[in-house]
Amino acid sequence: INMTTSLSNASPKNAEIRVAFLGNSIIYFNDCPRLLEHMLRSKYSTVVQDSCLRGGASLPSLWQDGNGMRNKFGASEEAKRDDGSSDFGAPMVQDLLSTGRWNYVVMNDYTQAPARPENRLATVEALDQLYGPLLQSTTPVLLQTAAYRRPTNGSEDLGTVSEFTAKVKEGYALYAATLKNFSPNAKVAPVGDAFLYIHDNDKELW
Repeated sequence: INMTTSLSNASPKNAEIRVAFLGNSIIYFNDCPRLLEHMLRSKYSTVVQDSCLRGGASLPSLWQDGNGMRNKFGASEEAKRDDGSSDFGAPMVQDLLSTGRWNYVVMNDYTQAPARPENRLATVEALDQLYGPLLQSTTPVLLQTAAYRRPTNGSEDLGTVSEFTAKVKEGYALYAATLKNFSPNAKVAPVGDAFLYIHDNDKELW
């Protein structure tokens, strides 16, 4: 909600806004790019979104392997735009960032990566050497993912939901600090903190 409010208030009503998405199923599972596109239409006369997404990807592996949406969704209805054309996104991160003139780039890492020092370092290096130079004219928004509800994919050592969240938050703070060397407005959308609040205060909803 905070991210959407920020984007909605970023410029006068009826202006154009361009938002790109980089990441994995955290972003594509509920069709976040097109959901946000429709939400922003009430504030902007033109909303442009595009993406490079791949299931299970980290930011380093997404740079290397590129988009996985065509293989995942093929010709299914989930890949259709309102006009009937297919919406798979850009084939590679480089293609998306080098041609888009984006106002915002929303991006997330593999959930466990920022919580693990070796994976965190790999992402920091990718942000510094690969992503950062292409993000200088935009505002990167790092989507701090939520901790797993229960141990998954070997995450037992990351601790409780609170401990897992704290480690992820620490990693994303380092990511933002790295990107601020290229884009001073780089920010973190604290989605994981919101999920932790629900975990701590509304067990039924959790």
